[in-house]
Amino acid sequence: MKHSTPITRRDLFRLMATGAGAASLSDWFPQLAARAAEQVKVRPHKSCILLWMDGGPSHIETFDPKPDAGTVVRGDLKAIQTSVPGIFVSEKFPGVAKYLKHGALLRGMSTDEADHTRARLYMHTGFKPGIGGVTYPGLGSIVSAELGNSEAPLPNFVVTGSALNKYEFLSDPGFRGPLHQPLALNYPGNGLENLKPAVAASEFKERIDVLNELEQGFARTHRDGPTEDRRTTLARTLRLMRSDKGKVFDLSDE
Repeated sequence: MKHSTPITRRDLFRLMATGAGAASLSDWFPQLAARAAEQVKVRPHKSCILLWMDGGPSHIETFDPKPDAGTVVRGDLKAIQTSVPGIFVSEKFPGVAKYLKHGALLRGMSTDEADHTRARLYMHTGFKPGIGGVTYPGLGSIVSAELGNSEAPLPNFVVTGSALNKYEFLSDPGFRGPLHQPLALNYPGNGLENLKPAVAASEFKERIDVLNELEQGFARTHRDGPTEDRRTTLARTLRLMRSDKGKVFDLSDE
């Protein structure tokens, strides 16, 4: 049996409910797997933007008000109804209230970490600092390792913002290694600086050839992690410099 349209999860459950799935699992599952593989091949790439709001007002004055006669428990801000019945947010978020039906609001998180720095690390990596003496990767490095393309000239993820100057873990790939380290942009408005060589292409190639020869000679006598990390970082840098895709960092084109 061939299907011209994708089989959704809802369709699968409907088939199971009618007995079709249970009656012929051996026939259906290979076809479902093949169809899923086809969808993966044609599925466009997705991007995710994580906005990390460091500090600011409390949850009861923003996304988790405690409405009591239409007011927030603390302060003068009112709680307003969102597009999802029964869910309220602060009156300062009328746009969020309107479009919340397209989002998800998680209010069930709690933590026993009283220290903000440790709690930030916990949130970004999923592990408490110091567990097992391992440096764990952040969300971007995890996605890069599991879903990213290590051969692409562009980095699999980019981090930016003033928090870069305060928290090293934002750009530390942990045990995933430099292949999954982000491109860090302190000032995205400046684009990606120093992307083009300051010398002619022929001279640049000669310099890189000399550098590679020196790197290879050093690597033969120093077979360790830092040496490989350096060579990986150099290879990634050159791949981006030699590509024309670096123009995506020029925000003036947006």
